[in-house]
Amino acid sequence: MNLSDLQRTVRFFGLLIASVLPLHVSLSYKILILLKNGIRSKENTMKKKKIKKQKEEIVTELSTVKFSEITSSVEM
Repeated sequence: MNLSDLQRTVRFFGLLIASVLPLHVSLSYKILILLKNGIRSKENTMKKKKIKKQKEEIVTELSTVKFSEITSSVEM
């Protein structure tokens, strides 16, 4: 193996690494975005569940208030 073969080999692996590196960075970035979106989606789901629970609590509270108003008006 002479110097020109070594230079070609080094150049080949250099180009190979240079062509694969952006792909790797791109895939890593896409994976990070997917993870971030997954976390955000889970947070949104938790917020929706919390809001739904609060709505249910308000509805039950209002219904009990209305029921007590109705019973008090009937007693009069």
